[in-house]
Amino acid sequence: MFTNEQRPTRLGPNIAPLILEGAKLNKMELNDVIKSHFGDVNIGNIQLGKTGAFTIQAGDYKTFNHLLKELTTAMASKGHESTKVFVPRSIQRINQKCWLASHQG
Repeated sequence: MFTNEQRPTRLGPNIAPLILEGAKLNKMELNDVIKSHFGDVNIGNIQLGKTGAFTIQAGDYKTFNHLLKELTTAMASKGHESTKVFVPRSIQRINQKCWLASHQG
């Protein structure tokens, strides 16, 4: 069990992270692209993994949908044509199992 100091904190709703692959920039540059292209988004966290992929935690559903639909286009307009944004497969499988379980009589 976690003590109060070790307990993970979660701000806002439980939203799946987004993965951004193919971007050749650092966290601050990605943050600047997001701010300049999407003025009203709520980002909880941006992490850069060892493989060069970013994990972006949206702070609300509107931001999640906005980034999922339009971040690839925004990155291409800034010269990063090979980027792609997606939800991790493990999250997709969990959501599919939950949907199937809830829709079985």
